[in-house]
Amino acid sequence: MIHRRAFLIGLVTALTGIRASVSAEQRPARQVPRIALLSPSRESAQNVARMEVEAGLRQLGWKPGENVIVDGRTGAIDRLPELAAELVRLKVDMILASSEALPAARAATATIPILMTFCIDDPVEAGYVMSLGHPGTNITGIFLQAPEAGGKRLEFLRAAIPNLRRVAVVSWRGRNSAKQIDAVETAGGSLGVRVQVVEMNDRSTYDSAFGTMGKEGVKAALVLASAVSFTERPRIIELAARHRIALAAPFREYAEAGALIGYGANIRELWRERVPLYVDRILRGARPADMPVEQPTKFELVLNLKTAKTLGLSIPPSLLARANDVIQ
Repeated sequence: MIHRRAFLIGLVTALTGIRASVSAEQRPARQVPRIALLSPSRESAQNVARMEVEAGLRQLGWKPGENVIVDGRTGAIDRLPELAAELVRLKVDMILASSEALPAARAATATIPILMTFCIDDPVEAGYVMSLGHPGTNITGIFLQAPEAGGKRLEFLRAAIPNLRRVAVVSWRGRNSAKQIDAVETAGGSLGVRVQVVEMNDRSTYDSAFGTMGKEGVKAALVLASAVSFTERPRIIELAARHRIALAAPFREYAEAGALIGYGANIRELWRERVPLYVDRILRGARPADMPVEQPTKFELVLNLKTAKTLGLSIPPSLLARANDVIQ
Protein backbone atom coordinates (compact mmCIF):
# COMPACT_ATOMS: atom_id res chain seq x y z
CA MET A 1 0.00 0.00 0.00
CA ILE A 2 2.84 2.32 0.95
CA HIS A 3 4.64 1.47 -2.28
CA ARG A 4 1.48 2.15 -4.32
CA ARG A 5 0.95 5.53 -2.59
CA ALA A 6 4.58 6.54 -3.25
CA PHE A 7 4.16 5.52 -6.88
CA LEU A 8 1.01 7.67 -7.31
CA ILE A 9 2.63 10.68 -5.64
CA GLY A 10 5.63 10.34 -7.95
CA LEU A 11 3.38 10.04 -10.99
CA VAL A 12 1.38 13.15 -10.07
CA THR A 13 4.58 15.12 -9.47
CA ALA A 14 6.00 14.04 -12.82
CA LEU A 15 2.82 14.94 -14.70
CA THR A 16 2.66 18.32 -12.97
CA GLY A 17 6.25 18.99 -14.01
CA ILE A 18 5.52 18.02 -17.61
CA ARG A 19 2.39 20.23 -17.68
CA ALA A 20 4.38 23.18 -16.27
CA SER A 21 7.11 22.63 -18.85
CA VAL A 22 4.65 22.56 -21.74
CA SER A 23 2.91 25.67 -20.41
CA ALA A 24 6.25 27.51 -20.27
CA GLU A 25 7.09 26.50 -23.83
CA GLN A 26 3.70 27.63 -25.10
CA ARG A 27 3.94 31.02 -23.32
CA PRO A 28 5.41 33.55 -25.76
CA ALA A 29 8.76 34.98 -24.71
CA ARG A 30 8.78 38.71 -23.98
CA GLN A 31 9.79 40.40 -27.23
CA VAL A 32 12.79 42.71 -27.12
CA PRO A 33 11.83 45.98 -28.86
CA ARG A 34 13.72 46.62 -32.07
CA ILE A 35 14.53 50.11 -33.35
CA ALA A 36 15.78 50.60 -36.91
CA LEU A 37 17.52 53.60 -38.45
CA LEU A 38 16.77 54.24 -42.12
CA SER A 39 18.86 56.63 -44.20
CA PRO A 40 20.87 56.95 -47.43
CA SER A 41 23.99 57.90 -45.47
CA ARG A 42 27.13 55.81 -45.44
CA GLU A 43 27.02 52.86 -43.06
CA SER A 44 29.85 54.40 -41.00
CA ALA A 45 27.83 57.60 -40.48
CA GLN A 46 24.77 55.62 -39.47
CA ASN A 47 26.86 53.61 -37.02
CA VAL A 48 27.94 56.85 -35.33
CA ALA A 49 24.29 57.88 -35.01
CA ARG A 50 23.36 54.45 -33.66
CA MET A 51 26.08 54.60 -31.01
CA GLU A 52 24.89 58.04 -29.91
CA VAL A 53 21.31 56.76 -29.58
CA GLU A 54 22.48 53.74 -27.59
CA ALA A 55 24.52 55.98 -25.28
CA GLY A 56 21.47 58.16 -24.68
CA LEU A 57 19.25 55.13 -24.03
CA ARG A 58 21.71 53.83 -21.44
CA GLN A 59 21.37 57.10 -19.56
CA LEU A 60 17.61 56.48 -19.49
CA GLY A 61 18.03 53.01 -18.00
CA TRP A 62 17.90 50.87 -21.14
CA LYS A 63 20.46 48.17 -21.94
CA PRO A 64 21.04 48.14 -25.73
CA GLY A 65 21.59 44.61 -26.98
CA GLU A 66 19.67 43.20 -24.00
CA ASN A 67 16.29 44.86 -23.52
CA VAL A 68 16.34 46.97 -26.70
CA ILE A 69 17.98 46.44 -30.09
CA VAL A 70 19.09 49.33 -32.27
CA ASP A 71 20.14 48.57 -35.83
CA GLY A 72 19.49 50.02 -39.25
CA ARG A 73 19.44 49.97 -43.02
CA THR A 74 21.34 52.20 -45.44
CA GLY A 75 21.30 52.39 -49.20
CA ALA A 76 20.98 54.63 -52.22
CA ILE A 77 17.95 56.92 -52.18
CA ASP A 78 16.18 54.87 -54.86
CA ARG A 79 16.51 51.78 -52.61
CA LEU A 80 14.91 53.38 -49.57
CA PRO A 81 11.34 52.19 -50.40
CA GLU A 82 12.61 48.61 -50.62
CA LEU A 83 14.50 48.95 -47.32
CA ALA A 84 11.49 50.53 -45.59
CA ALA A 85 9.27 47.67 -46.77
CA GLU A 86 11.82 45.20 -45.40
CA LEU A 87 11.70 46.84 -41.97
CA VAL A 88 7.91 46.63 -41.99
CA ARG A 89 8.08 42.91 -42.84
CA LEU A 90 10.48 42.43 -39.93
CA LYS A 91 7.88 44.08 -37.67
CA VAL A 92 10.29 46.52 -36.09
CA ASP A 93 8.85 48.57 -33.25
CA MET A 94 10.04 51.94 -34.53
CA ILE A 95 11.72 53.46 -37.58
CA LEU A 96 14.14 56.37 -37.18
CA ALA A 97 13.97 57.94 -40.64
CA SER A 98 16.26 60.63 -42.02
CA SER A 99 14.72 63.49 -43.96
CA GLU A 100 15.52 61.72 -47.24
CA ALA A 101 14.00 58.46 -45.96
CA LEU A 102 10.74 59.89 -44.62
CA PRO A 103 8.75 59.55 -47.87
CA ALA A 104 9.67 55.86 -48.11
CA ALA A 105 8.95 55.17 -44.44
CA ARG A 106 5.58 56.93 -44.57
CA ALA A 107 4.60 55.01 -47.72
CA ALA A 108 5.58 51.71 -46.10
CA THR A 109 3.53 51.99 -42.90
CA ALA A 110 0.81 54.02 -41.25
CA THR A 111 0.98 52.10 -37.96
CA ILE A 112 4.63 51.58 -36.95
CA PRO A 113 5.90 54.71 -35.14
CA ILE A 114 8.23 56.79 -37.32
CA LEU A 115 10.65 59.21 -35.71
CA MET A 116 11.96 62.04 -37.90
CA THR A 117 15.76 62.08 -37.47
CA PHE A 118 15.79 64.65 -38.75
CA CYS A 119 13.24 66.44 -40.92
CA ILE A 120 14.76 69.33 -42.85
CA ASP A 121 11.78 70.15 -45.08
CA ASP A 122 8.65 71.48 -43.33
CA PRO A 123 6.82 68.32 -42.08
CA VAL A 124 3.41 70.03 -42.13
CA GLU A 125 3.77 71.23 -45.72
CA ALA A 126 5.18 67.81 -46.67
CA GLY A 127 2.11 66.12 -45.16
CA TYR A 128 3.97 64.05 -42.56
CA VAL A 129 2.10 65.62 -39.61
CA MET A 130 -1.10 67.61 -39.13
CA SER A 131 0.65 70.23 -37.01
CA LEU A 132 3.90 70.58 -35.07
CA GLY A 133 2.06 70.69 -31.74
CA HIS A 134 -0.18 67.70 -32.44
CA PRO A 135 1.14 65.48 -35.27
CA GLY A 136 -2.00 63.34 -35.49
CA THR A 137 -0.18 60.58 -37.39
CA ASN A 138 2.31 57.80 -36.68
CA ILE A 139 5.12 60.33 -37.26
CA THR A 140 6.82 62.74 -34.89
CA GLY A 141 10.38 63.80 -34.12
CA ILE A 142 12.70 66.71 -34.78
CA PHE A 143 12.28 69.44 -37.41
CA LEU A 144 15.63 71.11 -38.07
CA GLN A 145 14.58 74.02 -40.21
CA ALA A 146 14.73 77.41 -38.50
CA PRO A 147 14.09 80.11 -41.12
CA GLU A 148 15.61 82.84 -38.96
CA ALA A 149 18.92 80.95 -38.94
CA GLY A 150 19.34 81.87 -42.62
CA GLY A 151 19.51 85.52 -41.62
CA LYS A 152 22.21 84.72 -39.06
CA ARG A 153 24.27 82.90 -41.70
CA LEU A 154 24.13 85.97 -43.89
CA GLU A 155 25.20 88.09 -40.92
CA PHE A 156 28.22 85.84 -40.40
CA LEU A 157 29.10 85.97 -44.12
CA ARG A 158 28.93 89.76 -44.01
CA ALA A 159 31.26 89.78 -41.00
CA ALA A 160 33.73 87.50 -42.80
CA ILE A 161 33.57 89.58 -46.01
CA PRO A 162 33.07 93.23 -44.92
CA ASN A 163 32.69 94.53 -48.49
CA LEU A 164 30.03 91.95 -49.39
CA ARG A 165 27.24 93.58 -51.41
CA ARG A 166 25.63 90.58 -53.10
CA VAL A 167 24.96 87.01 -52.05
CA ALA A 168 23.50 84.09 -53.97
CA VAL A 169 20.92 81.99 -52.15
CA VAL A 170 21.02 78.39 -53.36
CA SER A 171 17.63 76.71 -53.14
CA TRP A 172 15.96 73.63 -54.60
CA ARG A 173 12.68 73.70 -56.46
CA GLY A 174 9.79 72.27 -54.45
CA ARG A 175 11.69 72.18 -51.13
CA ASN A 176 9.55 74.69 -49.17
CA SER A 177 12.16 77.45 -49.33
CA ALA A 178 9.90 80.52 -49.16
CA LYS A 179 10.18 81.16 -45.41
CA GLN A 180 13.96 80.76 -45.48
CA ILE A 181 14.31 83.11 -48.45
CA ASP A 182 12.12 85.72 -46.74
CA ALA A 183 14.36 85.60 -43.65
CA VAL A 184 17.52 86.01 -45.74
CA GLU A 185 16.04 88.88 -47.74
CA THR A 186 15.01 90.65 -44.55
CA ALA A 187 18.53 90.28 -43.17
CA GLY A 188 19.97 91.39 -46.51
CA GLY A 189 17.94 94.57 -46.39
CA SER A 190 19.31 95.41 -42.94
CA LEU A 191 22.89 94.58 -43.91
CA GLY A 192 22.88 96.27 -47.30
CA VAL A 193 23.38 93.00 -49.16
CA ARG A 194 21.43 92.22 -52.33
CA VAL A 195 20.00 88.70 -52.36
CA GLN A 196 19.99 86.74 -55.62
CA VAL A 197 18.04 83.46 -55.53
CA VAL A 198 19.56 80.62 -57.58
CA GLU A 199 17.12 77.73 -57.92
CA MET A 200 18.36 74.22 -58.64
CA ASN A 201 16.19 71.63 -60.34
CA ASP A 202 18.39 68.54 -60.22
CA ARG A 203 22.05 67.53 -60.28
CA SER A 204 22.36 68.37 -63.98
CA THR A 205 21.89 72.08 -63.16
CA TYR A 206 24.62 72.35 -60.49
CA ASP A 207 27.56 72.94 -62.82
CA SER A 208 25.83 75.58 -64.91
CA ALA A 209 24.40 77.37 -61.85
CA PHE A 210 27.75 77.68 -60.12
CA GLY A 211 29.45 78.45 -63.41
CA THR A 212 27.07 81.36 -63.94
CA MET A 213 27.67 82.60 -60.40
CA GLY A 214 31.41 82.51 -61.01
CA LYS A 215 31.15 84.44 -64.29
CA GLU A 216 28.93 87.06 -62.67
CA GLY A 217 31.49 87.63 -59.94
CA VAL A 218 29.46 86.20 -57.06
CA LYS A 219 31.82 85.96 -54.07
CA ALA A 220 29.51 84.38 -51.52
CA ALA A 221 26.57 81.99 -51.45
CA LEU A 222 24.19 80.82 -48.79
CA VAL A 223 22.78 77.28 -48.97
CA LEU A 224 19.23 76.84 -47.71
CA ALA A 225 18.39 73.92 -45.46
CA SER A 226 16.86 70.98 -47.31
CA ALA A 227 17.25 67.22 -47.42
CA VAL A 228 18.61 67.48 -50.95
CA SER A 229 21.27 70.08 -50.12
CA PHE A 230 22.45 68.03 -47.14
CA THR A 231 22.81 64.90 -49.27
CA GLU A 232 24.48 66.81 -52.09
CA ARG A 233 26.83 68.86 -49.88
CA PRO A 234 30.10 67.28 -51.17
CA ARG A 235 29.27 68.30 -54.75
CA ILE A 236 28.03 71.75 -53.74
CA ILE A 237 31.17 72.45 -51.71
CA GLU A 238 33.39 71.21 -54.54
CA LEU A 239 31.74 73.57 -57.03
CA ALA A 240 31.90 76.51 -54.62
CA ALA A 241 35.63 75.90 -54.14
CA ARG A 242 36.21 75.62 -57.89
CA HIS A 243 34.61 79.05 -58.46
CA ARG A 244 36.11 80.57 -55.31
CA ILE A 245 32.74 81.23 -53.70
CA ALA A 246 32.56 81.54 -49.91
CA LEU A 247 29.82 79.23 -48.71
CA ALA A 248 27.63 79.52 -45.59
CA ALA A 249 25.44 76.51 -44.89
CA PRO A 250 23.09 75.05 -42.29
CA PHE A 251 25.19 72.62 -40.24
CA ARG A 252 28.63 71.76 -38.86
CA GLU A 253 28.94 68.97 -41.41
CA TYR A 254 29.20 71.52 -44.23
CA ALA A 255 32.09 73.37 -42.58
CA GLU A 256 33.83 70.07 -41.87
CA ALA A 257 33.53 69.24 -45.58
CA GLY A 258 35.00 72.57 -46.69
CA ALA A 259 32.33 75.29 -46.49
CA LEU A 260 33.51 78.55 -44.92
CA ILE A 261 30.66 78.69 -42.40
CA GLY A 262 28.40 76.09 -40.84
CA TYR A 263 25.63 77.33 -38.56
CA GLY A 264 22.81 75.26 -37.16
CA ALA A 265 21.83 72.64 -34.62
CA ASN A 266 24.42 70.14 -33.44
CA ILE A 267 23.23 66.93 -35.11
CA ARG A 268 25.35 64.60 -33.01
CA GLU A 269 24.08 66.19 -29.81
CA LEU A 270 20.49 65.71 -30.95
CA TRP A 271 21.13 62.01 -31.59
CA ARG A 272 22.44 61.55 -28.07
CA GLU A 273 20.15 63.87 -26.08
CA ARG A 274 16.81 64.32 -27.85
CA VAL A 275 16.24 61.23 -30.00
CA PRO A 276 16.57 58.76 -27.05
CA LEU A 277 13.88 60.70 -25.15
CA TYR A 278 11.41 60.15 -28.00
CA VAL A 279 12.40 56.48 -28.30
CA ASP A 280 12.03 55.96 -24.54
CA ARG A 281 8.58 57.53 -24.39
CA ILE A 282 7.25 55.63 -27.41
CA LEU A 283 8.57 52.30 -26.12
CA ARG A 284 6.77 53.01 -22.84
CA GLY A 285 3.47 53.53 -24.63
CA ALA A 286 3.30 57.16 -25.81
CA ARG A 287 1.64 57.73 -29.19
CA PRO A 288 3.55 59.70 -31.87
CA ALA A 289 0.26 61.37 -32.80
CA ASP A 290 0.23 63.09 -29.40
CA MET A 291 3.94 63.95 -29.17
CA PRO A 292 4.83 67.47 -30.39
CA VAL A 293 7.49 67.87 -33.04
CA GLU A 294 10.56 69.56 -31.59
CA GLN A 295 12.61 72.34 -33.16
CA PRO A 296 16.14 73.03 -31.87
CA THR A 297 16.70 76.27 -30.01
CA LYS A 298 20.44 75.84 -29.58
CA PHE A 299 22.72 76.53 -32.56
CA GLU A 300 26.46 76.38 -33.10
CA LEU A 301 28.77 78.35 -35.36
CA VAL A 302 31.66 76.50 -37.01
CA LEU A 303 34.29 78.34 -39.08
CA ASN A 304 36.73 76.73 -41.51
CA LEU A 305 39.95 78.79 -41.45
CA LYS A 306 41.61 76.54 -44.01
CA THR A 307 38.89 77.50 -46.50
CA ALA A 308 39.18 81.15 -45.49
CA LYS A 309 42.91 81.09 -46.25
CA THR A 310 42.29 79.47 -49.64
CA LEU A 311 39.79 82.22 -50.47
CA GLY A 312 42.16 84.93 -49.27
CA LEU A 313 39.88 85.94 -46.40
CA SER A 314 40.99 87.13 -42.99
CA ILE A 315 38.35 86.26 -40.41
CA PRO A 316 38.00 89.13 -37.93
CA PRO A 317 38.63 88.38 -34.22
CA SER A 318 35.07 89.46 -33.38
CA LEU A 319 33.67 86.62 -35.54
CA LEU A 320 36.22 84.09 -34.29
CA ALA A 321 35.16 84.92 -30.74
CA ARG A 322 31.57 83.95 -31.56
CA ALA A 323 32.52 80.56 -33.03
CA ASN A 324 31.80 77.37 -31.12
CA ASP A 325 34.44 75.56 -33.14
CA VAL A 326 37.19 76.54 -35.57
CA ILE A 327 38.61 74.17 -38.17
CA GLN A 328 42.29 74.98 -38.79
